[in-house]
Amino acid sequence: MALISISGIGRKKSKQAKAQTKAQKKVVAQKKAAIKKAKVQAKKKVVLAKIKKIGKIAVKYNPLVATARNAFLALVSLNVFNLGKRLNIMLVKNPKKLMDFWTKLSGKFSALQNAINTGKNKKAIVGAVAVATTITTATPILIKVMKFLEENGISKEDITKAVKVVVAKAIDKKITQEAVKEVEEEEAKAEEEETSQETPEETPEETSEETSEETSEETSEETPEESNTDNEQIGYYC
Repeated sequence: MALISISGIGRKKSKQAKAQTKAQKKVVAQKKAAIKKAKVQAKKKVVLAKIKKIGKIAVKYNPLVATARNAFLALVSLNVFNLGKRLNIMLVKNPKKLMDFWTKLSGKFSALQNAINTGKNKKAIVGAVAVATTITTATPILIKVMKFLEENGISKEDITKAVKVVVAKAIDKKITQEAVKEVEEEEAKAEEEETSQETPEETPEETSEETSEETSEETSEETPEESNTDNEQIGYYC
């Protein structure tokens, strides 16, 4: 007991030592994160170069999703980008054309009419920072509506700017995801190679020498009496 007390063996780590270890681990983790972030940024340029070479990137939007339609109707009700007023022009000018357009997107025309009537007389919201999430969700419908408005001679300028920002963010997100994936794959491969180099394989010669030594030791330890007993047992069971 005295030896343990003097040498310090068996004592719990002090709070200070634990805190120091935790701080060191945190620094190492931060360095790793910074290195990975730099790698991802560099990889993004490579991914972007690939996309430019191919000439396109798949950023798909589905305008038939109910959440997209509901988000769009909310924007119309609030008269964001003057959508209520703009679509009201079409409602008065050519309601059948507007109805055909909306029903092709699997929407109820009565719901669109209600949204237009709610928003048409409200003050237009142009900046739309407060409804940024709704704009993102409604983007697939907004893309279709922009084309529809343009075909019918109605301005779409404010909407175009907003949608461009959303699409740009979506593209950047997709490129980042691809870059992270490639970096992680490269790191895993490098780690695997490093591990395989650190573990040398046993040579056949070393194995055979060890086996022969063990066998010779076992044979020398065996007494003549034990050998006779074994022989007797074999003879008995035969």
